Amino acid sequence: MNKEAILDTSLDLIVDNGIENFSMRKLADILEVKPASIYYYFKTKEEILNDLFQECVSSIVEKKASSNYVDYEDHLYYFLEFVQSNRKKFFFVMKYRDNGFLNKESEEKINALFKQMIDKKELCNFKSMMNDVNGLILKGVVSELVFNPKHTFSEDQLKLLVKKIMKAFKEE
Repeated sequence: MNKEAILDTSLDLIVDNGIENFSMRKLADILEVKPASIYYYFKTKEEILNDLFQECVSSIVEKKASSNYVDYEDHLYYFLEFVQSNRKKFFFVMKYRDNGFLNKESEEKINALFKQMIDKKELCNFKSMMNDVNGLILKGVVSELVFNPKHTFSEDQLKLLVKKIMKAFKEE
């Protein structure tokens, strides 16, 4: 058992049962260890949640930074594809980002990651788009990808969806 195994299992447990049902004892039962083994790596449940949130956001930011987009349509396609293939992480981030579970240090780290993306002009178009009325279309798509695991888009369906979203933006 290591820190990564604890975080991965915590993510599964939270996504499947909700954060209100997450406990060190349940986590230990699933990992088939004594709770003391988990406390060796994490002092509190909140510490697990903060590390998990940071790990989820970091993986999203790393994917964004490692991608080379030709244009905004290309960016949107790869973003939606990434969301679909990382549902649990997005579920966790979307569901719990505004619920006050983060400590100050975690909030600062996450804000710094997003500021870095904005400074590099990687997020500016996306951020302004999300504030747009048509951004609601995208929010609905992202919510569908994250919260409905039975709905999976094929590559062709994702491309068609991106074209429809782009058309809606251009028409406004």
